[in-house]
Amino acid sequence: MGRRAFDMLRPGKGTIYYNTINLKQFRDAAHPRLACYQAITNAKMRMLGVNRGGLLGEGHVLMGDVSGGMSIDLHRYDALPIATSLGLRVERSHKGADGVHVDEVRPVYPFWLDVRMDYPPAETVAWRTPATGWRIGDKAASKPPENPPEYNTASSGALQAVQGPFDFPSVTVRVLPLLADPAKLTKLVREYVHGTVESAGIHIEPWGRYVYMVAGSYEEMASASDNVGSFAHRDVTFYVPVRRYDVEGGKRTLRSVALVPIYAYADRTMAAVTASEVNGIPTLRAVVEAPSDDWMADAGPSDASPQAFMRLVSQVLPVLGQGVGAEERVVAEVTEAEVWPLEDARAWEKIADGWARSLRGEVARLAAIDPDDATAARTMALEVLANGRPLVVLTLKQFRDSDEPSRACYQGLVEVERRIEHVHDLREIEGRLSVGIRAYESQPIVESLGLVVKHTTYGGDARVDWVEPVRPFWAKLHVKESLGRTLVYRVIDGEWERTAETPRYLDGERAAGDRRLGPGFDAAVAGGRVQGLAQLAHDWLDSPGAKPLDPQAARRAIEGVEPQVMIGAALSREWEHHGMSRWRRQYERLTNGGHAGQPARAGDPFEDALAEIKAEPHRADVLERVAKRQKDLGTTGKNAKTRAKGTPDDLLLLLSLARQKPDVCVRRQSAGPEREQDRYYPRESSWIDGSDAWFVSG
Repeated sequence: MGRRAFDMLRPGKGTIYYNTINLKQFRDAAHPRLACYQAITNAKMRMLGVNRGGLLGEGHVLMGDVSGGMSIDLHRYDALPIATSLGLRVERSHKGADGVHVDEVRPVYPFWLDVRMDYPPAETVAWRTPATGWRIGDKAASKPPENPPEYNTASSGALQAVQGPFDFPSVTVRVLPLLADPAKLTKLVREYVHGTVESAGIHIEPWGRYVYMVAGSYEEMASASDNVGSFAHRDVTFYVPVRRYDVEGGKRTLRSVALVPIYAYADRTMAAVTASEVNGIPTLRAVVEAPSDDWMADAGPSDASPQAFMRLVSQVLPVLGQGVGAEERVVAEVTEAEVWPLEDARAWEKIADGWARSLRGEVARLAAIDPDDATAARTMALEVLANGRPLVVLTLKQFRDSDEPSRACYQGLVEVERRIEHVHDLREIEGRLSVGIRAYESQPIVESLGLVVKHTTYGGDARVDWVEPVRPFWAKLHVKESLGRTLVYRVIDGEWERTAETPRYLDGERAAGDRRLGPGFDAAVAGGRVQGLAQLAHDWLDSPGAKPLDPQAARRAIEGVEPQVMIGAALSREWEHHGMSRWRRQYERLTNGGHAGQPARAGDPFEDALAEIKAEPHRADVLERVAKRQKDLGTTGKNAKTRAKGTPDDLLLLLSLARQKPDVCVRRQSAGPEREQDRYYPRESSWIDGSDAWFVSG
């Protein structure tokens, strides 16, 4: 040892270095108190030369004060017990102005150095997982533990993650569906997720042609394991829907559908740490600004706030490889206005040839979906809204290797379930929204996601690509988030380890108490009031003859239908819209017979309303049911049992529902100025209600 120390200190030939031994560890998604990976790493800092140095407070030291006249105040927080965990000698303690206890400690012979150093890559000395003992390289150094290793919380210099599961009694989400290029979506999913887990016998591909930008705000929350109060205020995430298959012997079997978060931002550091460390969602700390508080308010976007918008600010690298440091810049913004001058006819012609043509083709494509598949898709959407079927978030949890940072020391495919406990409100945002996304090399959101750009402008610091959401909406929900579930994982370049999976919805196997909705419930909802769906679902499941959706029909629907169709149906039919919805306005008009305060006699408004609605027969299914119930009421009116199925109130309700939007439609104004509408947006058919004009493929 003495010879080695001498060699290190030999002038001109010695090398002085400092070893920093660290415990590298990550929480398990399913059991956050346990570690899914632990490693002992050695970070070696090498001293190349000493420029100068000296004592701090040398005057005090010469006078016998070895502290150099200095003291250090350590604020005593439960999450950072610095003095206690290190066993530091505390000179005195006092209560600070903010009410936090402060421990005063004094250094011994403090000094300073100005040195030349480099920082070579760290090395992994040993590592382990719950299924292995400690390993040094490929060799076992100990037997597998009897119990999985616990996450070491003895001391931490970083902010600790909060452990779930989580309960969000009142969360408001704004969902902006953004049309994307399917080829670029496929390339992204293949490179980011599918290519990573393909060797584990898992195939993942995009589900549909849309990316969903979700902006959330949280009034309150609770963690079942950590009572830390609300740590999330606002967040923004770009999700890509995917289908997940198991592959065996070259045969693919559809197992589930999920949302993959590609870009995620949170305005609280603890929220970003929790999402990244526990579930593996790569989340950046950001600022979610709301210059007009109405749009990002907990009550949701308001019709009275036409200028409301949101701005997302985060750290970005404007240019890669040029030595430019990270800067706080606007990443994306949402504005409820048309950002292109309406008088610029040439620009709108270009938009008509690009964006409008793509949008028209999209409407026609979605409208051509098989009706039986669409019915099955609506049934599955009702499972989520009314029967507690969870939405699944699929993440690739991975961490860089110490020795080779371009590789991963741990990778795992994690599922997180988010279950809607109650829908407080759900409404389409009918104003014209525009989303401007800045183009930065470190965050190429538009390019990597393949978003279809409506037009482009140039700001002071970056190009701005403007995209328009297709049928955006907001919802106020009670949501519960479960702990994650690791499907497969591997360490370094080892083989994938697969965990046991419980029966899935698409498998057809049902656990005890798993009650499933069927097409009959979709039909029942289509003919009745559309609020309080959870209670309606409960009543339907208790009814005799309630037949669940066949798993084969569900698989066919997922192969042939995409999430945007389900969203369009929910919005058009105004499920859980608790405001003054279209059908409610029509119902009140019919009930009053066109004269406020004067209820109409049964049957008076029917013929006029039918004639009005038949002019645009987009809801033939509703009109057929109206005609049938009119016939039942007129021919067998004395039969009490039949009359109960066709009361005047039933007919009024059906007539009101006929005024709802078609399931597949978009705003015609998206294509340009009203005066140039037919020129910019050739239409096949349209559905008009008051001042709202919608394009429908017919």
